[in-house]
Amino acid sequence: VDPTRATMADVASDVAALDTVLFRFATVDNSKFPSAVSRVLPRVLPMLDKQNPQINKKVMEVVRHVNTRMREFPNMQLPIDKLIDVYQNAQSTLAKTISLVYVAKGAPNAKEGERVEMMRRIVKGVSKLRPALRAQAIFVFICALPGFNWRDKSGSNAEKLNFLSETKTESSDTLEKADRSAIVAQMLDVMLYSVNFIGSKKGMACPGLSPKRFKQLSDLIKSTPVCKTPIDPFNTNKIKKEMPSIARVKRGILGLCISAVIPSKECLPILLAASAGSGGGDSNLSTDSQSFLRRMGGGESTAKFFSLQDEKEGPATVLLRIFLGDATGQDKQRAAGLALRCEIIKYLTQSTAAANQTKSSIRVVLEAMFSPGSNDNLRLLGIGYLRFLLETLDEKGLARVCPVLFKGLLKLIQLHKKASASTSSKEETKRPLKPSVRSIASAYQVLGQMMKKFPLLVKQSSGVLMLFFKALQTEASEEIRQNVYEGVLLTIAAYKDKALPATLKSVRTLLRAMALNKGENVQNKSAGSEDLTQLAVVECCNRIFPFKDCTARLICLLNSNHPSLKVRRACESGLKPLSKVFSVATGAKRRKVENKTVNIVGYPSFPEMLALILKTSKSIRLGAAVMQKCLRFLNLCFTFNAKEKKISVTELADSFSTSKDENKKKALLNFQSLIEEAFNMSDKRAREAGAKCLLALVRWAPSTFATHYSNRRNWLKKNILQGSRETRDVMGQLLEAIAGYMKKEILDELLKEFVNQEVIPNASPQGLKSLSIDTMSLPGGLLGASILGAESTKRGLAADILKALCQSTGVLLWHASPYVVSESINAFRRIGSVAPLPIVQGEFPASKTEKDEKKKSLPLRVPTKGDDVTKAHVVQRLLALANTDPTKGRSEARIGESAVKALGYLSKFDKMLKKHILKALYSLKDSNHPEMHFAVGEALVIAANDAKNTEDLSEVIDTLLEEHLNQGSHIQRQSAQTWLLCIVKYGDEKVIRKRAQEIQRAFSLGLTESRQLTQECASKGLALLYQLGDEKTKEELLDSLSNLFSKGARKVNADTEIKIGVASEGKMATYKDLCNMATDIGQPDLVYQFLDLAAHHSVWNSKSGAAFSLGSILKASDRLRPSLEKLIPKLYRYKFDPDPKIRGSMQDLWNNLMKDSKTGRVRGLEARHFQPVMKELLKAMNNSQWRVRNSAATAMSSLIQGVRGDQILESILPIWNAAFRLVDDRKESVRKEGMALAKSLTSLSERLSNPQYTRTSTVKDVLARILPLLAGEDGITSKVSEVQMVSVSALVRVIKAGKRLVSAHLPLLVHALLTAMSTLEPQAFSYLQFHVSSMELSEEQMERLRVMKTASSPLQDALDTCLSAAQHDPSTLPRVASAIAGLVRQGLGLPTLTGCARFASRLVVQTRIGSGGLEVKNYLQQGSGEMMRAFTRGLKDSSTTVRKEYARTIGQLCVVAKPKDIAAVVRAIVRLYMNAELKRTTEDDYGFIFPDAFTESPAKNRETAGLTAKYMVAKALDKSSRFLKELLPVTFLAMHDPDKDVRKPWEECWNDATLGKEKGLNLYLEEITNVCLEMFGSPSYLLKKISVETLQDIVTICAKNSRIEKYIEPILKLIMSSISTTKYWGDKESVLMLTNAFAESFDTKLSMDSKKSLLKGINHAIQNPKRGGKKYLVASLICGAKLAKTLKSMDIFESARNSLEKYLKETKDNDDDDEKKGEDGVEKIAQSTPILGACLQYLSQSWPREETLPKSVATMSKHGPWAIETASKFQRGQDWSVRAAGLRFLKSIMLSIDVEKCLTKKEADIAAEAAEIGLGDTKYASVRKVAVNVIIAMAKRGGKFGSLVSTSKWEAIVNQLTELLEDRDLSVRNLAEEALKEVENTLGASVQVKTTRKRKNSESEKYAELYL
Repeated sequence: VDPTRATMADVASDVAALDTVLFRFATVDNSKFPSAVSRVLPRVLPMLDKQNPQINKKVMEVVRHVNTRMREFPNMQLPIDKLIDVYQNAQSTLAKTISLVYVAKGAPNAKEGERVEMMRRIVKGVSKLRPALRAQAIFVFICALPGFNWRDKSGSNAEKLNFLSETKTESSDTLEKADRSAIVAQMLDVMLYSVNFIGSKKGMACPGLSPKRFKQLSDLIKSTPVCKTPIDPFNTNKIKKEMPSIARVKRGILGLCISAVIPSKECLPILLAASAGSGGGDSNLSTDSQSFLRRMGGGESTAKFFSLQDEKEGPATVLLRIFLGDATGQDKQRAAGLALRCEIIKYLTQSTAAANQTKSSIRVVLEAMFSPGSNDNLRLLGIGYLRFLLETLDEKGLARVCPVLFKGLLKLIQLHKKASASTSSKEETKRPLKPSVRSIASAYQVLGQMMKKFPLLVKQSSGVLMLFFKALQTEASEEIRQNVYEGVLLTIAAYKDKALPATLKSVRTLLRAMALNKGENVQNKSAGSEDLTQLAVVECCNRIFPFKDCTARLICLLNSNHPSLKVRRACESGLKPLSKVFSVATGAKRRKVENKTVNIVGYPSFPEMLALILKTSKSIRLGAAVMQKCLRFLNLCFTFNAKEKKISVTELADSFSTSKDENKKKALLNFQSLIEEAFNMSDKRAREAGAKCLLALVRWAPSTFATHYSNRRNWLKKNILQGSRETRDVMGQLLEAIAGYMKKEILDELLKEFVNQEVIPNASPQGLKSLSIDTMSLPGGLLGASILGAESTKRGLAADILKALCQSTGVLLWHASPYVVSESINAFRRIGSVAPLPIVQGEFPASKTEKDEKKKSLPLRVPTKGDDVTKAHVVQRLLALANTDPTKGRSEARIGESAVKALGYLSKFDKMLKKHILKALYSLKDSNHPEMHFAVGEALVIAANDAKNTEDLSEVIDTLLEEHLNQGSHIQRQSAQTWLLCIVKYGDEKVIRKRAQEIQRAFSLGLTESRQLTQECASKGLALLYQLGDEKTKEELLDSLSNLFSKGARKVNADTEIKIGVASEGKMATYKDLCNMATDIGQPDLVYQFLDLAAHHSVWNSKSGAAFSLGSILKASDRLRPSLEKLIPKLYRYKFDPDPKIRGSMQDLWNNLMKDSKTGRVRGLEARHFQPVMKELLKAMNNSQWRVRNSAATAMSSLIQGVRGDQILESILPIWNAAFRLVDDRKESVRKEGMALAKSLTSLSERLSNPQYTRTSTVKDVLARILPLLAGEDGITSKVSEVQMVSVSALVRVIKAGKRLVSAHLPLLVHALLTAMSTLEPQAFSYLQFHVSSMELSEEQMERLRVMKTASSPLQDALDTCLSAAQHDPSTLPRVASAIAGLVRQGLGLPTLTGCARFASRLVVQTRIGSGGLEVKNYLQQGSGEMMRAFTRGLKDSSTTVRKEYARTIGQLCVVAKPKDIAAVVRAIVRLYMNAELKRTTEDDYGFIFPDAFTESPAKNRETAGLTAKYMVAKALDKSSRFLKELLPVTFLAMHDPDKDVRKPWEECWNDATLGKEKGLNLYLEEITNVCLEMFGSPSYLLKKISVETLQDIVTICAKNSRIEKYIEPILKLIMSSISTTKYWGDKESVLMLTNAFAESFDTKLSMDSKKSLLKGINHAIQNPKRGGKKYLVASLICGAKLAKTLKSMDIFESARNSLEKYLKETKDNDDDDEKKGEDGVEKIAQSTPILGACLQYLSQSWPREETLPKSVATMSKHGPWAIETASKFQRGQDWSVRAAGLRFLKSIMLSIDVEKCLTKKEADIAAEAAEIGLGDTKYASVRKVAVNVIIAMAKRGGKFGSLVSTSKWEAIVNQLTELLEDRDLSVRNLAEEALKEVENTLGASVQVKTTRKRKNSESEKYAELYL
């Protein structure tokens, strides 16, 4: 059309032409109107481009007329292609618009191919159109989407609409990005469109749309037709009511989005709108979209899948625009609805791109919290989005967001408070917005996060903290308070880092007020809030302020006795400077002291802390517990203040006293006043703390305070005599400190008071037994008297009172109270340590022989007065106390140890007494109390250790070496070793060093002892002795020790067992292990340290043994520390030695070496030691000694716990190899540890393979190393069952952890996992498979059980993970397919074969529903051919389950397969079913090539072929449709298979591929018929039968089809060729059935010659049954009868008689014989019954009918008598069916025979008699019914026939008919009544009365019966 302005003449011509068009449209008939519109309309619409008003007017008239007429043709097909040409070529908007309208009207009725092309052309370049026209064009496109079957998962829709995708393909031309964006935008608007919303009645637009856009969409929805949704052929459910058009449009849009044609990032807003929208009538729309979103966001992160991180115009920007709307533009767009907002904000929380748009993000949060339509759910999501912003944004972004949203959170909290206040006040005014508890709780928590992320908000104010504390006190909800507490903890960091000093000061004031007031002045304080408030206060103090802050520490002290355990623990942490809450920078300083780094703790200033505590104590009363904490803390403050200044405490105290600062100057005096305040408290805890602090104060400033308290005699006496034992002990130490400062007078007076008032009065026989409260002060008196007595002895004062004290104390050694006895012993110890006892020597008992010592000695006499006490009494009493049984209690044990030490001190200055005491000490060697021997050792050193005289110590050593170490019992030798250890420890070093060799030999003997403590004492003694020596001595000792180990006969050698363990049982450890370790690291001398550290007897934890243990540990650790690098790898393995003794020893050694000197904690293995240890363990795991392998495996299990990937990457493969060897070790214990190592290694491999916990690059490296091993010959396919088990477990867990990263190894993994399904199947299943018959199970059921078991195994879970991984790396799919095909060809086992099939099927399904798109499908298509060939070969497998799985898998693979592969499958199906090759000679002609050595296909193969065809059609109908011409003919044939199980899948295949049997048959008539005719020539009798039955179906169903006529002649030839031959084959009777159907269906189309030929062939078959036997004969007879029925116009009775007469004669003869043979004849009659019945039926149908008259009268005359006689003679002695057939034959004769010419009276009587016999059959109603019909036929012949029958016969017949009126069968009664009427009409009124009477009775009975 030329768009230029036309001339007037052209216009007139055009107008006239349009008038003509309009006239013709008006006059055209309805039948021709659609074709006229299709022809004319595309030529009329282009005329609108001429832009002439007249032309336009006429065109519009034509359009209106066409529109009016089209209403009568709803299914009219319009020329869419031509109309689209008009649309594309038109230049005027009007022409484009109208053409689009008609395209939209024609789209629903167009074919799918035309519709797809229309959609492609209509949206091409759509972005360049005007907005209104663009909207119309796109909406037409959208309205066509419902016409696709989106439920079809084959991916065909994606292929059809792939022009919408991003990737360009050869087959389609993709749209421009702008066009696709326009389409997506409009689909989003349509999905947002809704009618039922708030404000719809007010004319508002729906949420998410502008008013203009809403109106435009409303008009388009009303005016544009929508394509109908196609019926899903696979959906068996009933079709529900059709959905509204908008619902169908939305469903189409959703289907397009899910099909993965459009990129997922562009579909996300549409999917969200669908998930939150109403659906427009589709109730499942929201559910389906939500399901898809969950599925797509499951495997990968949602943000990555939907590209939420894209900047600019990505999905995040679109979601923000939808959420907020656009109220600023001219076309104002409403914000999204509430439900959609909730969905959108969930995805915004995963988008960094959305967070970076700070302005929009601020609006999102505020809208979520404060918009009128918001609810609690949206408010919570908004707060969650705010939390995401805080975690995502950088500093600049936070600076823009936080100030605004900070005010928003405060406003939300304020609204909550107002709402709570209005609720509590119950005001009737309008209540403000009331957020939920969860919203407010989250708001407080996020507020704390905001403070932490952006601390500038709290830089100058403590208001936020005040807000939090007020909320803690007033909020009633526990959830809110808990979140407020978390907010406080988060806010702490902000105040700590950025707050100004003034702000910190206000915070400090606030916290102090909170701690002191504890919410007493708070209004509306909630119950139970105090604990959490104080906890928050303490945490603020601990975390905001440094440890030096006095106020913070005061708050901790004040709450230290809080009822809440959490608060108390927080306070304890706040009072420990090395606690985790304090950093190194704020809590402690580090400096070097003697080349060692030590922590100098920064405690608060003592004067400031003290002043603050005193100030607080004036305002509130400090409890006893708080006072105790305060005093202790002040003590620590003073001590550490001195350490910080590097001065002593005395110097610090002096500096305070000389300071000009009044606070410091009065500090010690103030501390003294606080201490005395504690003494005034009644609680003992405060008094004890006060006493300790007073002691410290005296020691700090003795000149000031010692003198002061030395003058307070009464105060000292009171506190020593009263109070608890702990307080008394501290006061005793205080008295010792100040005794030297006492004046002589005070000292004497106080001593006399203690002795005369407390000690002497109780030193009497009566007082020794007294335990009354009056004697409670006696221990204090002894304490004070002994301290002052020792001081008096030093000064040489009061000898008399001292003697009295000693005598009285000696008496008190027999006191009943252990406490008094203990203090008495201590009194002797104090006095004896400064001078000899001032009492007489006394007499010691004479020495006893060994025999006498064994006798029980008499108890020591108790002195009755002080004068009786001598030194001998004291020594003997102390010795007796030393022998106290330690099992009685700890107090008695301590008394014995104190007594032994006191003995040592008594001999120190008394040489005469020393001999007796040493003897007494030696006598304690039999004691079984280990700690006692340490006390004895100390006492020996005290008694013999004299710097001026070393002979005594040498004598003691000689005594031990000569008399005790080599003699006596093992307990005595243990005692001697302990004494010798104490002597080495405490004795004179010169003496010890001089005799080192002898002592070492003695200790070496101790190593050979069996008792643990003896060995450990010897080992510690050796180490201690080595440390005391100089270099020369050390060398000598080492040489000597080496010689002893190598040469000594009875000495220790390399195999001498050393008892190191704890228990007494078990195996001994050898010295060789220790020695080897020292030798391996090149330092043999370290054996001493090993011997020292390898000890863990409980005695070393006691008070006595701690001195030996702690000192040796520290020294040995320092000695061994330089050798740690070499020692650690060896020692680490020894920690896990299988021998518990060595293991315990080495663990202790490790703990000692790795102990941190600062914290006392045992450090773990450092990173630098990891690789050396790893190398050592790998080497040890290959060692020949099982113990080494065992320990190495256990150590490796421990070593790899929590290790990083980069550390173990190079070693993980050797570890796995070693673990596999250990699992198969010959030693059981090693195998057990190997399994433990394998489990640990599996967990490690799982963690290192998980990208969530390990870097992606490391994960790939780990997988590349371990997967080939686990899935290879050494792993999952290993011959060792244990290795297989470990490999499977590890492989499954690694695959699940690695997820998509295992995609590079998929071929290997799939092959390994599928192989393992068979190799790891329990052998029991194979056994059961061979014995299924005994379990009443079929083989298939058993196979199903095996398959189900495999499907639920972990291997299947791993395969599922591999399926997901395949979508991320589709390039591996061809190799995976090759692996599967290889396994199928190998045929490993049932689980593997079925697993291969299931995996291949799921691979296809995953590809179809996944998001991989065409790329994944193309890769899968490359490998599908090989898999299909492999599975096709396996369709003949012996297992039914395997065949079914293969068939199902082939059907799935057809979805992605190439056409040539599908064609090969079709040929294989034909081959399976027919055992022949299908060859297509022409377009409509098929041929089968049968093999020379033909065998029928087994039923299982035929069934498998049917299953394969069924699944092909069901799963891939689109792909298989081009092969239906080859497949469906065989399908229809197979539907006639005699095997029911074979027929079933073929029938399902036919139903899925066609719309019914008749329609499908008419569609593929030629193909099916040709195949049938061809297959009839098969050598197989089965195929012959099937083809014949199929042809029978064809001729029956398609008789009216004109296309069948050309096959009449071939079918006739087939029939004739079959029945005319005497050759019989199985089921040849089917040909006869075909003949019946053929003759009946084509009766009018068959010529007379054809019919005669058929009849001739049938008669020939009847006369020559031969091999067919009775069955074939009966079928031939029945066929002849049916054929005779169709030949109504032919007289064929004579030929029929000639064919059948011999069978009737034989039967007659048989009947004669039967009468003679009796019972045997019954059997013969039964055998001939079918033949007789069929013969009579044939004769009945062959008897001439009225149509043949009068030509057949001669036949009737000739054969009538014979026929009547033949029909009548079988009424006796025959089966009911034969009699019924004879009566029917007789009826046929009576209906058509010429009575006058063909009947005589004889024949009439014979016929009447036969009928009468039938009427009298009382057993079979069928016989009676046929007999009555015979009577009716006779009666209808009129009076001529009636006259031929005798009257008696008629009377008998009438009587029987009358009786039949009462027959039990209703139909018989009715026929009898009818027969009587006919007889009455024929015979007259002679029997009228009788018949009427009977009939009346019969009528009444009939009505009654009907009523009942």
